[in-house]
Amino acid sequence: MPTAWEADFPQLGTWTQTSVATKTYNCVAYAAGDDSKWWDPLPPGHYHWPEKIGENQGYRLERFVALYQWLGYKPCANGTLEKAKEKIVLYANEYGGFEHVARQLPDGKWTSKMDIDEDITHDTPQSLGGARYGEPVKFMERPKKAARK
Repeated sequence: MPTAWEADFPQLGTWTQTSVATKTYNCVAYAAGDDSKWWDPLPPGHYHWPEKIGENQGYRLERFVALYQWLGYKPCANGTLEKAKEKIVLYANEYGGFEHVARQLPDGKWTSKMDIDEDITHDTPQSLGGARYGEPVKFMERPKKAARK
C-alpha cells in the first residue's frame, strides 16, 4: 500500500519498511543511533540538542555537520561501503539548508527515518534526492565501534 510520502521521491525505487511510524525521534536522532528522543536545534531548549553545536545557525548544513563531528564523524569522499567505517549522508536544499540525514547499513544499503513516519531501507542516497529532502551533499564517516563481548 502506498504511503503518504512515497510520491515525493520519484527516484526511490525498491524500499523496505523497518519500523512503524512514530513521533518519538527524527532522522537526526536516528542517524545518531538514538530512537528515544527528537533531536532539533529549534526552538532552543525544546528538543534534545547539544548546547555548543552551531549556535545561532538555524538549519544551516554546517550546524548539522558540526553535530555529527561532535559524535565522531568526519567528512569523507563518498558513500562507498567500507567494512571498518560507519557512514552517513546529509541532504541539503538549494539554499544550503539541512533537510535530512541517512545512515549506511552493513550491507551497503541506507536507512532513513521518514519524518514522523516509518524507518525504511533504500538502495542509495540518491533514492531520496529531490524537492522534499534536497540532494545528498555531505558524506561523513567514523570508525565502527568494536563489538561488545
